[in-house]
Amino acid sequence: MLLDYADRLIRLSDEARSIVSGGKPRGVLKLGALESTTASRLPRVLTEFHRRYPEVRLELTTGTNDALINQVADRRLDAAFTAEAPALRALEHCLVFPERLIVISHPDHPPIKRARDVEGASLIAFPEGCAYRRVLQRWLGRDHLAASRVLELNSYHAIVACVASGTGIALVPESVLDTMPTTLVLRHALPKAQTHITTPLVWRRGEIAPPVLALRTLIAAQSKRR
Repeated sequence: MLLDYADRLIRLSDEARSIVSGGKPRGVLKLGALESTTASRLPRVLTEFHRRYPEVRLELTTGTNDALINQVADRRLDAAFTAEAPALRALEHCLVFPERLIVISHPDHPPIKRARDVEGASLIAFPEGCAYRRVLQRWLGRDHLAASRVLELNSYHAIVACVASGTGIALVPESVLDTMPTTLVLRHALPKAQTHITTPLVWRRGEIAPPVLALRTLIAAQSKRR
């Protein structure tokens, strides 16, 4: 317990020194992100962040939506890109990346427009705690889901590869699939209300560190240029 308090005091001291001196952010930024966001959205952002703020050491952790929110709340992460806005009052967020979720299947699969079109197919998804998996579960409905086989994987590359080989169907952000242009899968659109979401950046209320603020500012500037 003492070590945790000491670590927090040292980091607050570093933040205060950085703000008072008016210098650029420095120190460690413990950032979390979904694997999909890491693969499709962060390379350009983090490259520019590293160029602008070379004195900030970035430590990136990937995980599911629920795991990342818990790690921010428990002070194991300074901020995180998640799939859902946090329900905890102790956390704040801003919306940063618009995403479109799609169902993918083997190229020979018939068109998918409703839950009964995937009856008998295995579902390939991240483990429990994944917000995108919950979207798929809501679309399928409880009865269909209870009769489905679920293959849990921790990598989008593995998920997409299994779908391409005919193992089952999956729900993925279209931006992730765009990073794999040679992968042969069929894309199926779902209702907009279920598939159009915006990735939030989450941090602890009242504790936004200079590196987190710098990251927010950078993302906002890049969004305006787009």
